[in-house]
Amino acid sequence: MRRPRILLDVDGPLTRGFFERACEFLRDEGVAASPDRIDRWNIFESFGASAEVEAAVRERLNRRGVAIGFSPNPGSGMFLRDLRAWADVYAVTAPLDGSPTWTYERERWLAALGFTADRVIHARDKRLVGGDAFVDDKLKSLEEWSSEHPRGLAILWREPHNETDATKWPSSLAVHGYLGLTLILEALRRLQ
Repeated sequence: MRRPRILLDVDGPLTRGFFERACEFLRDEGVAASPDRIDRWNIFESFGASAEVEAAVRERLNRRGVAIGFSPNPGSGMFLRDLRAWADVYAVTAPLDGSPTWTYERERWLAALGFTADRVIHARDKRLVGGDAFVDDKLKSLEEWSSEHPRGLAILWREPHNETDATKWPSSLAVHGYLGLTLILEALRRLQ
């Protein structure tokens, strides 16, 4: 019997590092930014950052060493270990525009969570990646993926920046953490 294929976005489901680092760089520019106060997809709009501040922060996010320095979410290692016992798990992540080292660093960072290079997929259009379940914090990506893969489970990983979007997604397919995600994914395990 085929093992289920689970697709996990990285920023949100596996790390809050990007949000934390962007807010750190915004604070360095004099903007009172905190990851828990990001209230929309565009971090810079959340805090009313000027175009100049946005450009400065983006330049810093694109520097060598940023993507490799993120901390994994607490519990992610155990969640991944348990999930891999019965499913094939892939990281599906979009490269950061303008960064010459992002994809390389992202793969090295994911290796520390047990992802081999062949289990990391860099894709700007995630609907092109097939699987039995897809977990992402971006509603648009879930909507597109769900249209392309109507039999799959599209699961919203809830973050402060997508709380408004969460009202547009079935609450039974929106999670705050690994316990809720595991409960949803168990349906695939029982089908084995």
